[in-house]
Amino acid sequence: MPRRAKGPRLYFRKAKKDRGAVYVIRDGQRELSTGTTDRGQAERELRRYLNDKDTPVASKDGGLLVTDALSYYGEKHGVTTANPERIGYAIDALAAWWTGRETSEVSPDSCEAYAEARRTGYLPAGQEKATRPVQNGTIRRELGCLRSALIFCNKRGLLSSVPAVTLPDAPPPKDRWLTRDEVAALIRAARADARTRYLAKFILVALYTGSRKTVVLRSRFSAHTLGGYVDLARGLFHRKAGAQKQTKKLAPTVTLPSRLRRHLERWHGNGARWLVEIEGSGVVDIKNDWEAIRERAGLPDVTPHTLRHTAITWAMQAGASVWHISGYFGVSLDTLEKTYAHHHPAHMHTAVEAANRMGKHPS
Repeated sequence: MPRRAKGPRLYFRKAKKDRGAVYVIRDGQRELSTGTTDRGQAERELRRYLNDKDTPVASKDGGLLVTDALSYYGEKHGVTTANPERIGYAIDALAAWWTGRETSEVSPDSCEAYAEARRTGYLPAGQEKATRPVQNGTIRRELGCLRSALIFCNKRGLLSSVPAVTLPDAPPPKDRWLTRDEVAALIRAARADARTRYLAKFILVALYTGSRKTVVLRSRFSAHTLGGYVDLARGLFHRKAGAQKQTKKLAPTVTLPSRLRRHLERWHGNGARWLVEIEGSGVVDIKNDWEAIRERAGLPDVTPHTLRHTAITWAMQAGASVWHISGYFGVSLDTLEKTYAHHHPAHMHTAVEAANRMGKHPS
């Protein structure tokens, strides 16, 4: 078995008759002089060498490959974000289509060609299986990632200008929410198979708190650094760890609804460490199991995010204060107005009253 490569490192070469002492950088079969005998200066040269090595290089005709730009963005920036997995999925999807293309080829026309390929599904080069068709919302996120990567590379001096990246039109806000009978059907479908039974817990937590999928899956019964946790003694749900980055997607700490709290106390009493777990371990991906239970329940259009829409919609239909709804679910008043206002019993109430008074003489 060949020995594992050690990677670039410093080596002090002693003086000989024909040359002086010097620190050199050894990288496999290569040897590069740092030009100094000072250890500190040599380490600075090594860091510079490593940085240059990790930086994507231009191809022979001077262009930067799109895949190199995406990789650089993912390695230097993506891993520092609150949701690196989301960026990783976008980069994987982009790289499959843009392989071999340079950033100079990014244009409104090529972006539209990418969007069309994603809408219909296509066979990536070297692959045996075609991609599944996706909607404009997914395509917008992916091309938005491409735009961010190109801007990042421009700021780092790898691109002299940023090519134009065009996105498909944003889809209208979804108004899909579940009735109580549909929720019951979804829970029954989850419990019908031992392999998907854990999703019943996911549904309950997501519905009672209106929390996003990643928040629910990352939450435990004790404080940790990677996600939120429930404080059963105080009845609080801390949806984010203190060290987690703040993002536009708000996740405020909230009081646990009494019914959910009783469920959580029972689960924890049975030894659970995560709010949603399989055989004692946290769950990272529910995609395949979710598709299974929604088909079983006869609800093929329902996604995990539908549970959040449902929770907010039910709160609006119950006539709760929009301020309280905004604070509890971490949703802006602007979004409540645009997406959910028509569900509130007070929606257009004063306008309707005014219409009823039309034609009456003022008293």
